[in-house]
Amino acid sequence: MKFEVDKRFLSKILSRDGFNILERVLEDEEVKEIYEIGDLMARLERETPHDHSHAIRAMCICAELITLIQRTTLSLEIYKLLDKKAMNLALLTASYLHDIGNFVNREEHALAGSMLAFNILDKYFKDLDQGNLIKGIVCHAIAEHSPRRVLPSTAYSSIVALSDKLDISHMRVSGYTPSTFKEYSTGDVLNIDLKKVKGRIIIEITISHPSGLYRVENLKNYLNIYDLINRYFEVVVKNAF
Repeated sequence: MKFEVDKRFLSKILSRDGFNILERVLEDEEVKEIYEIGDLMARLERETPHDHSHAIRAMCICAELITLIQRTTLSLEIYKLLDKKAMNLALLTASYLHDIGNFVNREEHALAGSMLAFNILDKYFKDLDQGNLIKGIVCHAIAEHSPRRVLPSTAYSSIVALSDKLDISHMRVSGYTPSTFKEYSTGDVLNIDLKKVKGRIIIEITISHPSGLYRVENLKNYLNIYDLINRYFEVVVKNAF
């Protein structure tokens, strides 16, 4: 998967105002500082990195998912409340801001992040057409992105949660001793490939060794907690050993 922000692509799937707003959110120094402090809080609890770079990768994964869900039955659920470009702004913003709640409380970071995002986004969305609805969707998706408290209740919340969960690449744990982290943080994913086949989205994951989470059955369970995954996605795990 690509982990670089493709502004040219984003400008195509967002309105001009939406693109400008997302750019401003991405450049917000307060958000970046919140992420760095929150990352330190998460690491104190033996978590994988939850820093600003993870937020960027989650948003890039969300952008890839947005391209794949077009012309599928899933898109009918995703775009119920807003037109496509407005909902795309909500999805990308939520996937970028999903972990800011670590700044307040790791255990309740989803709810804390939702409240933080409400205040941060007020200055960006207040003059945008349907800005309050977009902001509400962003906050709702952030509140439901972590399965430790509540499972996503909507298709858009599930996409944001999946964008977060799919950042399980080697780069996220490289340089850290696996035993330092909780069980789900160990192992090594070589590659994640997203593709669409006959209306279903295939999540193909290649692993380098069978330890911890990255045993095949554990990895499938890790991603299959959402009803959305079972209905519209297929998880395929391949071994490289």
